[in-house]
This record gives sequence, C-alpha cells and structure tokens, in this order.
Amino acid sequence: MNCKEDAGTFNEDLVTPGIIFTDVNETLWTLTDAEQASVVDRILDFKMRPDEPPVAAQFLCARLYEEFAKPPSVQHGSAAASSVGFAPEVVSCARHFYDHNYDLTFALEHILMDKTHFKDSLGTKKRWPLGVHVEAMTDFDLYFPGRGQWAANRAKDVGMQPFEPPDVSGWDLGSVWTLDRITKTHEFLHDYVTGKVYAETVQGDFQDRKTLEEKLAPYYMGPEHRDKYSYSKRFCGSDGFVEEVGKDGQQFIDASAMFGGALTSLSPWEKWQIWKRAQDLAIVNVCQFVC
Repeated sequence: MNCKEDAGTFNEDLVTPGIIFTDVNETLWTLTDAEQASVVDRILDFKMRPDEPPVAAQFLCARLYEEFAKPPSVQHGSAAASSVGFAPEVVSCARHFYDHNYDLTFALEHILMDKTHFKDSLGTKKRWPLGVHVEAMTDFDLYFPGRGQWAANRAKDVGMQPFEPPDVSGWDLGSVWTLDRITKTHEFLHDYVTGKVYAETVQGDFQDRKTLEEKLAPYYMGPEHRDKYSYSKRFCGSDGFVEEVGKDGQQFIDASAMFGGALTSLSPWEKWQIWKRAQDLAIVNVCQFVC
C-alpha cells in the first residue's frame, strides 16, 4: 500500500497469489506498529509443513551456515530434504532458532557446535576478500590520512565496495575471488603489511641463538619441526601453510643451521634477510584466503 503504481503498466504481481499471502484481494495495512507486526509475524511464522520450522528460519539458518561453516548439502529431491530443499542440519538449526523466538545467538550456537560442518571444516572455507583486508588493517594498525576513503578504495579493488553489492542478496562468495581480485589482495598485503611485519625484528635479533629464540618464540613450530620458526604460524596456524612449488620449506628458518650449521658464517644482517623472505611467503600465502 505504500508503493505508488504506474497506472499505465500492468503489474502481474497484483493478481498472482503468493505463497504466504494467498488472497490477491486482501489489503495489507502497515500504518500502525500493530499492523506492521502482524505482517512480519505472518512471514516469520509461515510453514510449508506443520512438522517443520518456518521457512524464514530455515532460510536464515542456511545463510548463517554459508557465512560461518561448511553449508550442509542434500541432493535435490531427496527424501531427507525439507519442503523447501534444505538439509536436516539446517532444519534442526531452524527449529532451535524458532523455538528461541528468532534469537540469533541460538542459531549461531547450533552451528558452532556442529562438529562436521564447523569444527572439522575449519581451514577449508573461503574468506571474503574484504575480510582479508579489514583484518590486516586491524591487526597491523594500518592508519593513513583519509583512512576511510583509502579503505573504501581497497574494498573497491576487490569488488566489495561498501553498501554496493550487485543485488539485494549481497555478494556471492563462490564467485567473488577472480584472478584480478586475488592479484589486488596480494598487492595490498605486500605493499602495506610487509613493512609492518619487517619492523617487528631488527638485525640485532639475529646476533646469537639465544636472542633469536627469545624474539621469535611466538613463531616456534614445535617439536614436529625442531629448531624451526615460521611467520606463517601467525597467518596460517601451525599446519595451514600451503607449500609453493619450487619454494618448499622456505617459509621456515632453522636456528640450528644459522648457529652451528651450514649458515653459521652468515652475518646477522644476512640471517635477518632470510627471515624476511620467509615472512614474505607467509604474508601472501593462499592460507590467507581460507579460515
């Protein structure tokens, strides 16, 4: 009732029964709070089948699964699918969600406790390009004059200009990572993050083994990689780094090799440069694009 019709154009929607609002002659009034609440409640409470949670709750849980976990799949037309095609895990989430009056925390609780689709899938889900940028800006305190416009330009570089998705459904994570956007993200990480990362160490940190071990303690790779350190631990965790062809193992530095091994004769400056090259590999590694 709040939309003005073009009297000269036939609007098929006005004479086509909907799924929820089936009476084309019904007038929906939304002037008062009570009238607005009535319309919203009809949408949020609508069920295709009485033994299922509302369609809206299923849809919202499916989107939350897409955002935070690995979306449960079900074969089209399968008996396991709900009346609107969602997997049993989504239906279970929707029921929990609806039973708690659409309190979002209960839907998220259900998803984060889903071992198969959340915990066991960590490290395999694509990250949004904008997420890579924003987290780097936050983690490394990237502040510049006119930072807001600068940040907006970086978002535009990767096709995610704020408030301008391609349509009302937002961006599609399955297609947002084009080669151009991957390149722009690599350039961003290299141009703005490497300098901050390099500044965390100085030449003197590589003067002797004790100093190195104290300085790089957060990046020690543990007993399975004895005496080895890698900046990839910050970005990728202990085992998320993806080896690059021709650069196998170069994300590590070996304290034993630097002090008592093949690299002993190198100067502290040269050892520092080896660490920087290892940092470079970690900063732009593909592990940055999954979570």
